[in-house]
Amino acid sequence: MKGLLIVALALALSAPIGAADAKGTPADEAAIRRLLAAYTEAFNRHDVNAVVMLHTESAELVQRSGIYLRGRAELEQQYARIFKGIFADRLVWSDPT
Repeated sequence: MKGLLIVALALALSAPIGAADAKGTPADEAAIRRLLAAYTEAFNRHDVNAVVMLHTESAELVQRSGIYLRGRAELEQQYARIFKGIFADRLVWSDPT
């Protein structure tokens, strides 16, 4: 459950300011669901490259611990570290319904 919250929070916080006013389409919703499913699958395989490639080259991520990451290179280092460490035996799940 904690993993899902982290994923949901990361996705919510990555939305541009003012996005709440935007109207999404069914195709937008489907794309978001596919992205969440791809992230969940890659994370659960502990596939660093697949997880990182779901981010843009200029991605920025602030972790709960306060660690601030910029770009795919820093994300790659951090995911590699956590998949060998604290998340070595953890999985995330998502239920986009």
